[in-house]
Amino acid sequence: MPSWKNSLILSSLSLINFFQKEKNSNSKKSHSRVLVISTTGLGDTLFATPAISALKGTYPNIYLGILTSPIGNQVLSNSPHVDEIYTIKDKSFFSFFPLLTKIRKKKFDTVFIFHASQRLVFPFASLIGASNIIGNLKMNKGLDSLLTIAKPTKYQHEIERRLDLVSSIFPLNCRGKMEVFSSDHDQTIARIFLQKNNIDPTRPCIVLHPGAKDSFKMWPIENFAEIGNKLISTHNAQIFISGSAHEKNLIDSLVTLIPSAISLVDAFSIAELSAFFEKMDLVISNDTGPMHLAFASQVRTICLFSPTDPNLCGPWNSDSAEVISKKKTCYYCTRKKCSEPFCMRQITTREVLEKTNQILTTEPVSL
Repeated sequence: MPSWKNSLILSSLSLINFFQKEKNSNSKKSHSRVLVISTTGLGDTLFATPAISALKGTYPNIYLGILTSPIGNQVLSNSPHVDEIYTIKDKSFFSFFPLLTKIRKKKFDTVFIFHASQRLVFPFASLIGASNIIGNLKMNKGLDSLLTIAKPTKYQHEIERRLDLVSSIFPLNCRGKMEVFSSDHDQTIARIFLQKNNIDPTRPCIVLHPGAKDSFKMWPIENFAEIGNKLISTHNAQIFISGSAHEKNLIDSLVTLIPSAISLVDAFSIAELSAFFEKMDLVISNDTGPMHLAFASQVRTICLFSPTDPNLCGPWNSDSAEVISKKKTCYYCTRKKCSEPFCMRQITTREVLEKTNQILTTEPVSL
């Protein structure tokens, strides 16, 4: 049974359609103006980049707009494949309404819903005026009926799912790649940071990312501390700790356990962090947005998984990533209700160190 919110949304849309006098002017046009909706976090936005680049690479004359989040705006703002970005600043109705008139004027004929966590996105998509709204079943807050083309949801990597959505309308002659575009300014900011911290280019530079949006994805902080200190003693490594502003307490705690480590909290924008990652020898991370940013930055990465499935959200077509994955320990996985990520404790520091030793080289960092 649909929720009362969905019932209200569907009733309101029916009323709007009844009183709307003008016909959809896009109904007889070919697919030439495309809007991609991806309004969630860093990782999900990066998952969209192969489909975006493949679409624009195959059909360069298509006008491609992106409806995204503030984080998505940061990821895509320098992309040569995107013609215009529309940003939803918050989840309120008042954030959506000003965009609707602006987007309707662009006369998009095709909308792809890649991923959205805001319920209002789905009725918003139906009001744009596009003749085709394409998405996957069971991913639309119970509003699948608003899709004009509903593709089945199957077991596949999130990047492949997005590519399949696009290719159902636009056959693609390439598969694209996960990418982020940093400017010369971003590269300069990263280089200056290294110089200000007197980083020795002959020593390995390693980033540890101990946080995650969900606590059930987090490897114990004491394990990160053991890894960091061991890499300092055995490889003379220089350790950096990355994390967002709301993870500052976690990062500060880890810096206390690794006294010579350097915190990256509030140091960089997303594009600047990508430029910084490019200058690193290795990133060791939980399954979270910056892990995907490391993939897109082509830096060697060790990624730690459990209970999430790397076949769905791990490295994709990547030669630079190594996965350490463990099966869920609980028969019924509570995930977001999990008070203690027991499954992540299955990953040992020995395993991570073995992977690290295989990866590390003595090549200098490019400052």
